[in-house]
Amino acid sequence: MNSNLSAILSLHAELSLVLILLVALLADLFMGRHRQRWFHPVICVLMALQIGLNLTPDTRALFGGMYVNTPFTSIVKSILSAGTLLVFLQSGEWLGRKDTHYKQGEFYVLTLSTLLGMFFMVSAGHFLIFYIGLEMASIPMACLVALDKYRHHSAEAGAKFILSTMFSSALLLYGLSFVYGTSGTLYFADLPAMLQGGALQQFALVLFLAGMGFKMSLVPFHLWTADVYEGAPFRVPFDERRLDARCGPAFRRQYHRGQPDGHPAGRHEAFHGF
Repeated sequence: MNSNLSAILSLHAELSLVLILLVALLADLFMGRHRQRWFHPVICVLMALQIGLNLTPDTRALFGGMYVNTPFTSIVKSILSAGTLLVFLQSGEWLGRKDTHYKQGEFYVLTLSTLLGMFFMVSAGHFLIFYIGLEMASIPMACLVALDKYRHHSAEAGAKFILSTMFSSALLLYGLSFVYGTSGTLYFADLPAMLQGGALQQFALVLFLAGMGFKMSLVPFHLWTADVYEGAPFRVPFDERRLDARCGPAFRRQYHRGQPDGHPAGRHEAFHGF
């Protein structure tokens, strides 16, 4: 019990972000209308402090190696936090409008929840943590897309986003089930030695890449993207591209980190290429 508690308390970046998320949630619930003008600067200052406090890179592996933090992941988290701060700074004028100022709390809470999911994705050493982080980032993003619920295009975009998210998650999980069934592990560090290139593993790779293709709107799985971007509110499309641009390469780096030197390139070529 004590070891689990100490492991949770060592998640400095995630805990500091959860603290900001709780501040935003409580402020939205209890802050009066006449104090709403302080909401935006307070959240921006807290995000700047969060970036500054987590600039020091460290290395640790927690929960049996399912969560892995390295200097690389610390840098990626700082970049993601800086991107979120940029989104908040650019959203100030939009959130100050009469038709959107009452949505500030929802916007900050959903965006910070998405960022928290990204943090778990880039620190994942196991596909379970990776998938949990991916869904923690995707589901709040669907709510952000449909934030202007009285606007027809926004509601339609949110529906298309959540449907594509559900379909891609099904493909992704189905592929991961085949990966686990044929290899016996979902740890990034153990998978290269277990991949034999059999028919089921090739099928699992196809399903996994299709699911990730939908998540990251890669060709030819990108046809939903235009409608979602058109209907999403002001700054949400930038936040979506931040998820695609940073978390994909971070996953690739985390997978490569577990490979031994001189690994056989032939039978794992497709996985490594992703």
